[in-house]
Amino acid sequence: MVYKKEKVKEFWDKHGMTYDWDKKYNIQEGSRIWFKRIDKILFDIEKFLRDKKKRPFGAIIPYDELKGKKVLEVGCGMGSITGFMAKRGYNYYIY
Repeated sequence: MVYKKEKVKEFWDKHGMTYDWDKKYNIQEGSRIWFKRIDKILFDIEKFLRDKKKRPFGAIIPYDELKGKKVLEVGCGMGSITGFMAKRGYNYYIY
């Protein structure tokens, strides 16, 4: 199945990765508190995927191999991992 880039963008613009599928958090979308809640939900979910250094998704993201290289992330969701890597000096690009 082939999807046009515009259709994929349209879908994700309408269905952002908020991890609040049940709409149980009544927080203003886009506020600082909202982003903190989204990060907490994501990082609570992924605990089993951390590595020995307790890096998020470290069991599947080769952080040490990526250090000093250009990293292109396609579909960064809410940007939680993007922020984690950018704060630690990775050369990070988002598409």
